Amino acid sequence: SIEVLTDEFPRHGSSHEAMSKLKPCFLSDGTGSVTAANASGINDGAAAVILMKKSEALKRNLTPLARVVSWAQAGLDPAVMGIGPVPAIRKA
Repeated sequence: SIEVLTDEFPRHGSSHEAMSKLKPCFLSDGTGSVTAANASGINDGAAAVILMKKSEALKRNLTPLARVVSWAQAGLDPAVMGIGPVPAIRKA
């Protein structure tokens, strides 16, 4: 694991002129917009998960790694930022 002790961005010594010259990382046909200057840093997170029935996983020769035993959703006042999972967990 990596411990991030300080904010990574903006990089010290960066200039708008230098950043505007960077080429897109993923699409080379002129439509790409992600460059080394605006890509997420190591302290930003992303995740993906694939859900399917156990029978489908076995049909595809995949080993199930987990199972969903309960779930819930809840809504609350958007002014209460970050607390939304609490009532959902209590309901589940």
